[in-house]
Amino acid sequence: MGETSGLGERVRRLRHGKGWTLEQLANEAGVSKGFMSAVENGHNTPSGKILLKLGRALGASVDYLVQGDEGPAGPAVERARKVEIPAELVELAELESWSFPKVRKLVEAREAVIARRSEQARRPYTTTQWRELAAALAPFIDGDDEED
Repeated sequence: MGETSGLGERVRRLRHGKGWTLEQLANEAGVSKGFMSAVENGHNTPSGKILLKLGRALGASVDYLVQGDEGPAGPAVERARKVEIPAELVELAELESWSFPKVRKLVEAREAVIARRSEQARRPYTTTQWRELAAALAPFIDGDDEED
């Protein structure tokens, strides 16, 4: 399999690290679940375009996916990933005095929900919707702001 041997295992490990199903990763990369399964099992090699999408989704560089290089752009990129906080959530967080870790967890939770839904669900949330999400997730995210 040449230089891409281990690609499937690295993709699987990163996917598991995010807690994603094969279907969720396939949706993020814009490929079928069957294609993604074949990649993880070493039966298919994705194109450069798909590798870029996989890298973005998984928080890893193409170099890491293909060759296993864990330099500055390896899997650690996930920890340093830029979080974009919508204006509505910024406003609500300031009003409610929410910490950044709580806001980040809300954004990540919404992204996880979107990964399982259609394009229709990608509309921006209103302040009310962010408040409802925070209330629904409060038992899981309140009180553990020290965690990353």
